[in-house]
Amino acid sequence: MSITKKICTIKTHGYERIEMNTRKYPLLLVSLMLISYIAPLLDAGELTDSDEVEKSSGRSTACIGDICISEALVNAFGTEAGAVGPSDWTSGEWVEIHNSGTSVVDLATWTLDDHYGRSLDMITSHVVFPVSASNLEVQPGGYIVMARNGDGGSCGFCLKNTNGMVNLTDSTGNLVHSVTFGSTSPTEGVTLIEDINNPTADWVESSTLSPGQSNQGGTPTGPVYYPGDIIINEAMADAYPSYDNATWPDGEWVEVYNKGSSSINLSDWYLEDAAGNIIEFDEGHLIEFSSDPNSLFINPGETRIAAVNGSTNSGLLNNNVEKLRVYWPNGTIADEVNWTTNEPGFSLSRNQGTDSMFISSYPSPNATNPAQIVNLALVSGDIILTEYLPSTNTSGTFPDGKWIEVLNNGSSTIDLNGWSITNGRGEVLYLDPGTMVFNQSHTSATEIISGERRLVQMSNSFDLYDYYEHLVMKDDSGTIVDSAWHSNYFGDNVSMVRDHASLGSSWVPSNWMTPGQPEPGDEPYSLKDLRFSELMPDPEGIETQSWPNSEWLEIYNNDTVPVDLDGWKLKAASSRSFTINAYNFPLQSDAVIQPDEVGLIALNGTGSFYLKASSDFITLVDENSAIVDSVGWNYSSENKSLVASGSSHAGYTTSSPSGETGWVEPAWSTPGQVNPEWTSYIGSNNVIATEYMGFCDDSGTVYNDWIELYNNGTSAVDLLRWRFDTGMYRHFVTELSMIDPNDENSIIVNATKSTVIAPGEYALVSLPLSFLWPVDLIDVYNPDGLQISQSNTHGEGLTPSACQTWISDNGEEWNAAAYPTPGSENVQATDFAVAGDIMITRVSPYDKEFIQLNNVGQKDAYLNDWKILINDGELFECTIESNTFSNPGSSIILTGETSITGNNGMSDIISNDVIALQGNNPIYLNFEDIGCTGLDIPDAGVSISIRDATGNLSDAFVFANGPTSQMGWNGETISMPTTSVSNDEFVYVRGDGCSFLPDTDTAADWKYQWSISGELGTLCLQTEYASGESLVTPIIGPQNGLLELIDWIDGSQTELRIQLYQLQDSHLVQALLDALNRGVSVQIMLDPGCYNCGIWGDSDMQYKNDYSYVLIEAGAEIYEFSTDSSDPYLFLHSKVAVRDSSSIWISSGNWKSSSTPAPGVRGNVEWSVIIDNTQLADMVNQQINLDIHVSELMSLNDYDQYDFYAPNSIGGGGVQSAIQTTISGELITCPENCVNKLVEFIASAENEVLLSQQTLDVDWSYGWGDENPIITALHDAAIGGVSVHLIINGAYLDDDDQEVVDLFNEVWNGTEGLDASAIVMGEDDDVAKLHNKGIIVDGESVLVSSINMGSSAMNRNREMGVIIHSETITQFYLDAWHEDWNRLDNVTDTDQDSLTDKWEVANGLNRTKRILPSGITEDMFDADGDGVNNTDEEKQGSHPLLADTDGDCAIDSAEIAWAQSTALNSSIANVAIYDALTMHDADGDGVKDTEAFGCDLSTGLTVTNPDGNQTSDPDADDDSDGIPNSSDLCPNTEVGGLTDQDGCSSDQLIELADASDGEKDNSGSNTMLIIMLAAAILTAGAFLILKQLESKATKAKELVSLEEQEMMLMENSESVDTESWSMPVLDGSSEESPAESPEDSSKDDGVSAEDLTKFPGWDADVVQRYLDNGWTIEQLAQYYQEQLKDNQ
Repeated sequence: MSITKKICTIKTHGYERIEMNTRKYPLLLVSLMLISYIAPLLDAGELTDSDEVEKSSGRSTACIGDICISEALVNAFGTEAGAVGPSDWTSGEWVEIHNSGTSVVDLATWTLDDHYGRSLDMITSHVVFPVSASNLEVQPGGYIVMARNGDGGSCGFCLKNTNGMVNLTDSTGNLVHSVTFGSTSPTEGVTLIEDINNPTADWVESSTLSPGQSNQGGTPTGPVYYPGDIIINEAMADAYPSYDNATWPDGEWVEVYNKGSSSINLSDWYLEDAAGNIIEFDEGHLIEFSSDPNSLFINPGETRIAAVNGSTNSGLLNNNVEKLRVYWPNGTIADEVNWTTNEPGFSLSRNQGTDSMFISSYPSPNATNPAQIVNLALVSGDIILTEYLPSTNTSGTFPDGKWIEVLNNGSSTIDLNGWSITNGRGEVLYLDPGTMVFNQSHTSATEIISGERRLVQMSNSFDLYDYYEHLVMKDDSGTIVDSAWHSNYFGDNVSMVRDHASLGSSWVPSNWMTPGQPEPGDEPYSLKDLRFSELMPDPEGIETQSWPNSEWLEIYNNDTVPVDLDGWKLKAASSRSFTINAYNFPLQSDAVIQPDEVGLIALNGTGSFYLKASSDFITLVDENSAIVDSVGWNYSSENKSLVASGSSHAGYTTSSPSGETGWVEPAWSTPGQVNPEWTSYIGSNNVIATEYMGFCDDSGTVYNDWIELYNNGTSAVDLLRWRFDTGMYRHFVTELSMIDPNDENSIIVNATKSTVIAPGEYALVSLPLSFLWPVDLIDVYNPDGLQISQSNTHGEGLTPSACQTWISDNGEEWNAAAYPTPGSENVQATDFAVAGDIMITRVSPYDKEFIQLNNVGQKDAYLNDWKILINDGELFECTIESNTFSNPGSSIILTGETSITGNNGMSDIISNDVIALQGNNPIYLNFEDIGCTGLDIPDAGVSISIRDATGNLSDAFVFANGPTSQMGWNGETISMPTTSVSNDEFVYVRGDGCSFLPDTDTAADWKYQWSISGELGTLCLQTEYASGESLVTPIIGPQNGLLELIDWIDGSQTELRIQLYQLQDSHLVQALLDALNRGVSVQIMLDPGCYNCGIWGDSDMQYKNDYSYVLIEAGAEIYEFSTDSSDPYLFLHSKVAVRDSSSIWISSGNWKSSSTPAPGVRGNVEWSVIIDNTQLADMVNQQINLDIHVSELMSLNDYDQYDFYAPNSIGGGGVQSAIQTTISGELITCPENCVNKLVEFIASAENEVLLSQQTLDVDWSYGWGDENPIITALHDAAIGGVSVHLIINGAYLDDDDQEVVDLFNEVWNGTEGLDASAIVMGEDDDVAKLHNKGIIVDGESVLVSSINMGSSAMNRNREMGVIIHSETITQFYLDAWHEDWNRLDNVTDTDQDSLTDKWEVANGLNRTKRILPSGITEDMFDADGDGVNNTDEEKQGSHPLLADTDGDCAIDSAEIAWAQSTALNSSIANVAIYDALTMHDADGDGVKDTEAFGCDLSTGLTVTNPDGNQTSDPDADDDSDGIPNSSDLCPNTEVGGLTDQDGCSSDQLIELADASDGEKDNSGSNTMLIIMLAAAILTAGAFLILKQLESKATKAKELVSLEEQEMMLMENSESVDTESWSMPVLDGSSEESPAESPEDSSKDDGVSAEDLTKFPGWDADVVQRYLDNGWTIEQLAQYYQEQLKDNQ
């Protein structure tokens, strides 16, 4: 009968492990005692990982203008924010801009943005080349280098190292150049330049930094040019009204011209724009292409059209900035053109001799291009254009609709039939009876007589455009005779007339329309000297009211005589005419105006004549229609009159108006009065504008604008008649304002306040609604019109609804205010966090919803008017309304849960219970309180983003299959890991949520760890304690622990706070009662335990009941940890206490007798420590404070009554002395940070990691991968050359434990050759089992903790541990670790090779390696070649590495055979096998056995037939035991019975064997067989017990750990003395051949003569056998000396 171990191969974590089915271990215990051989089954395998690199495509634009980005440093050294310049170009980021043009360009109003749209202020302090620049001008061919230059640790303008972007925008807002760089970070300190092969690709690294000069080493040499005869002649880049991709003749097209003398085949020629779009000259694009091959040719002097022709989904050519090339078939550039502006529907024509294009007078495909509109024939003939109306609010035939007026300036009548007018889009209006307006004064439908004007109206195919238009008039022969054009929109019903002062320039608006009449300005001028002096074009309310609410004009008589205006007229554009009568003068009885007086004319709501509030021009004519005066203006404000811009009342006492082309507002209106004249201003000019509100709409209430002025001088200033101008309006200070006491957003007039402000005083001026806009530039003027300050451009403005202000400290440089401060000192927005500084760090979308925002910048965060956007297919947006500030490093939690923000919520918890936070206390705000009522976080398909007050994206988070197109997010979304907990408890965390906050805008940022602590997990608690002197007591159990802990409790004076899994030791309970009696406050937090859960027994629950009752009765507070499924933790498993807020005790063991035994009592290996350190005590205290909030305070009513009796006193024993030394370290808690902190701890090792663990599970993973983080960290360390050695508990060895042992020994060491090993710890009289959870790194740092290395402890339990950095303290635990490593007993078999560790160590075998390099298992290996495998060597008592154990010249197999034969020969005395192997005279006859029988003992092998006369068939098997009679030493075995390889049952062997003289055993039976049988009986009896215990242990371990089970086996074996020598850790990392070939069998070459001198009496074969088992020469030499000493 044979039994085979079941072995299976499992591939995990990228390597192979061998997993034994150790759940059949009890059965194997029986079988291994009876059989000698196993059949190993090994399966070798390998995993191959394939890493796929994500690629990104470039998004750069090809720069075609004169100003381009030419070089950029995006990955500087260090923080990348340092100053740069000629002495150091690599400490900070910078961007180089090049001017390839021929003129100076000022970049002061240009914009340089980063990937988030954050701008670099274009100021001289950011110019690092040229050095000491005084402006931002770039000379032709020159360079300018821009950098933050050490300005701003927080990014206002920051360049990402990967997937970044730099954008250059000109002063008009047009994007000039965009540069991108890809997913691979550039080399630190190396710049990026344009890819020579593809200008639209991501930029590439340069070989040399070249700031301020042309790029070197990799600089693109530019494309290859070879001018050809095919040139670009005309292009339609912005087709209109058709689509750009419409079919010819609509859509985009390009005309090429053959300027050569021969025909050219256009086949394989092509056009390409700056973006790489190509138009080929083929069937789809070449117009007039046919099957005739000649259709591909272009003849000399001929043009051909290549069109988009409907071949793409959109157009190809940029409407504005573009570069277009035509290429030879070989790819060489033949010609190129570029343009920077265009108009819809207008083509672009070639500026001959240059590569520039101009807007065509009209499109001329396949025809000669007309000259530029400014150069066309002007007034070259008798017929000329004189006036036209491009925009009207009417339609139809004249007098409605648009029209064009022509004049016959000649001396004869001309027939215009067949003449035409072409507009800028190529539409043609023919002059014929249908288009020419005819009335009875005309002689014919199409003729025009000398001096006559004729009107032409529109046709169905012709129209005039209001904003930009060309008109080209041709006679009936097609000759151009005149042209007209305009480039601006002046409103409806405003006609255009020629600017005679600048022929060829754009036409100008007329004073009024005069269709068919002479143009305004042609009339004679009157000699009467009257002037307009003031007018009101926009009175308050409707404009049809009568005086005093009507429009009015005031006229001043500058003549010497009275003038009667009765019958005079006011004339204006749009055919407006107003006849003046006496009743139009409301302030007088007639129309006469006396000299030096004024007369006021009220329009009184007449509908035929009105004044435009916008631009207008009014002319006063006398009774003879002679022009008396004219007045014009470009803008007006409601209820503000206008006066001549050069007058003192207009603010120009001593200065002349600059840039004013019309009338302006006065300081105040003076209707009917002569305008005042002011003397020169003599006051102080120390006034600056410091703040202004451009628009404020708060919750539907729109407030007036306002401006703040400040007296920065030393004397008072009267602000009366001071003014400030914007681009559109001006405002004089006539009264000051104040904050409305009922509404802080409202600035109201304070009529009683003086306009005089003292030095250092602020003044507020309320302005009309919409007077200011956020983009306005405010210029301040004194009463003389002297400009005091001029604002510089300050961006695109703020969100109007935000009620935000701009602020300045000099009236010129403006910045966004953090919040309005009218009348007080300004607070800049740049003083606070900006977009990019606020990061989403935690999101709880399930049970208790919240969003945590961290301020990662260097400034306070002020989030008022920031926005939160939730998008799950339906966008929810809310604007934060809160004046809450957040300090750098702190966070704000936004939630809809009142349980978080209300009473007893997190704010209360923090203020009352949390002592030392890392950074600052978080702020908890309810959604409703910040204006986000209704905000809800959906469970799936969601993106969350946060934007600043100006709309800039600060951060985004996308989870559970949300929209990956979300700006600020790249790649897949983040989802809950499958190995985590349920939705209700899950919180997404960026990095560790505290100090490590990665920001790659990908899911990887959120895969570092997760949380189940709900709102409690939003705290970033301090975990590191600083290096300093502490009093430390290292405690190693079971030798120490109880007495030290009692002494520590006895030393308490004020308070004890304790967290425990179980409290079951009466001596410790008594110590707590004594403390209570001394007045010490005692607070204990316990796990609640459970009935019938397979983890806690009835006695465990009884202990908790009894001791809790006693302690509460004595005055203690008992808390039971809440472990409901809805709570964050499953078990309270920590073992920690704090004394008097200054000292901590922390341990791997509970307060129970197995972990804290009395002196001399057998117990568990536990590591504990007592540390007197206030900082560390505070950290533990704050954790306990938080845990109270997931615990329940118990009372006596919760427990049954119990009477406690003081335990007997403890006898004997001493205590470990405390050590005063310098330590530092870190507090570790589970599940908050233990996984990552332990990984970091392991990764910190440089030489060695030693683990002492009750359990180390392999089959669990953390987070989003399939890796076990602890196992992976250990494996990585081993790969990195670190020694990794594990001691694991063997008391309840199960699949998980054996799996990790095999992983270390068989896979990492045996297969991968790493310096890794694991052993199962043995027991002795003092040590029952290993219950520890410790790690030692490099002999310098140690972890003491309650943390089992498994899924439950790290994912769901409350655990605590402390890392101590101190070589002095670590040495205590290092010594204990080595003692545990060397502890041996009679049963432990680490490598499961059926050879006990004790025997393998004693005989020089490797107790950690089951499979040898040859592939054979160690138990089957015959290392000494004596014919006896290692299993039989141990069973029979011989040495596995000595072929002749007793040195009598007979090899061991011969001696075994001889001894067995004596048992079957009745004629000679029986010899015990052990005696034969270890004694020279085993048969006791006084003669050396080998001398009597020879070295092969063959003469002693005679076998006598037992019955003396019967014989048997040697080939038969009479007893059916599977052994032929010829080989069966026991031929009469009972059928079906178990036998050994010789066919003997155990009973038969006992009967055959006599007592051994060498063993001195009087039992009359072979000792070894008795031991084997006794062990078999014992094992069989223990089988059911083991199975029950294993089941219970496995269930317990899955939930908490095996440690808490008091599972005691029957202790029937004698105690085993620990060997006095230290078994070395066999280093399996040396190179070994998997198997030796026969020709390599000699080992003499591997052992040198020098090596042999270290082992007198051993030959090279013996030494080599040890080396084959993993020993080194040094280890073996030490072992040899120890053995020699023991034998002596």
